[in-house]
Amino acid sequence: ATFGLSGCGGNEDPSDVAAATPTGVAVEGYLAGAEVRFDADGNESTPTPPECIKYTDEKGVYVIPTAATCVGPNGKIIITGGIDLDTNAPFRGVLKAPAGSKVTSPLTTLLADGMSATQIATILGIPETDISTDFRANNTVNVDVARAALSVQAIIGQITSIIAAVNPALDKAQIMSAVVTAMKNNVTTPIAQTTDNDLKAALQDVITD
Repeated sequence: ATFGLSGCGGNEDPSDVAAATPTGVAVEGYLAGAEVRFDADGNESTPTPPECIKYTDEKGVYVIPTAATCVGPNGKIIITGGIDLDTNAPFRGVLKAPAGSKVTSPLTTLLADGMSATQIATILGIPETDISTDFRANNTVNVDVARAALSVQAIIGQITSIIAAVNPALDKAQIMSAVVTAMKNNVTTPIAQTTDNDLKAALQDVITD
């Protein structure tokens, strides 16, 4: 199901997004002014070269750099900060996607951190073909996919926040990777059927790691 969206404003473009191609888009709500890191080796800890850091424009669009230092077969796109244009509030989470993705969302975060498209589709009840799409494109919302994206973002965010509160020195993006790995190992049924024990097992996996 889809519903129309009214237009909304955002931050001024802090980069050269409008003039360059190829591009991608950051979507939970669209994220304006967010930092986009292109991590060539995907380990999330190596310092990112300046040419591999971009920012989203007022519509959540970012430039995909072509420099060799920004591209790798195991690379990731990592997005933090900015303003969620749905709420006009700062975005405090982390979005990821495999290198080269044209969309970075809560669903592509699962792909980037090692969950298969088949498992994502099973636990969220959506087609595999919808996982890497912009579920808010063309001023409409694919309600089923948006609901799935926000549900998984909430679950991952809650567990990540618990771990970060216990150990503030840990990097949120790396905590999130561990959370997704734990979900991959412990959550195999649709989210609606996921029990507290499944989530406790996932949390225990992260703590153990």
